[in-house]
Amino acid sequence: MEWTVSREDSKDPAFAIKQGNSGVHFDLKSSRGAVRSLEFSVSYIAPGARVIPVGVTDEKDVLQKTFDVSADDQTDVDRDLLVGPAFEIIRVHLVGATFADGEVWRAASGNVCSVAPSRHLLVGGR
Repeated sequence: MEWTVSREDSKDPAFAIKQGNSGVHFDLKSSRGAVRSLEFSVSYIAPGARVIPVGVTDEKDVLQKTFDVSADDQTDVDRDLLVGPAFEIIRVHLVGATFADGEVWRAASGNVCSVAPSRHLLVGGR
């Protein structure tokens, strides 16, 4: 398994898979055509003691990391994004895509193309 690290962490050689680090797996199937690269941002809550009422997230606790993913002109792209220490991953946002023909697509706003990750993990799955 190869993890994709965020822009924020890509320059830090000490950033690696460690106990307590979290990540998210995505699988994108493009109906538009072959994808050259993707840009994602992941919203998460940093680890630490806090009171979080069920179903309520205080915006000041939410952090984001941005990821650039090379898709090598594929229509089916799946990767693992390494967030690092996190209490919970809230949402994964598709910010933009560059297609093999050079066309660039950008999301109109932060949540227009986003999803809350599934908390279910198949046995033997990622």
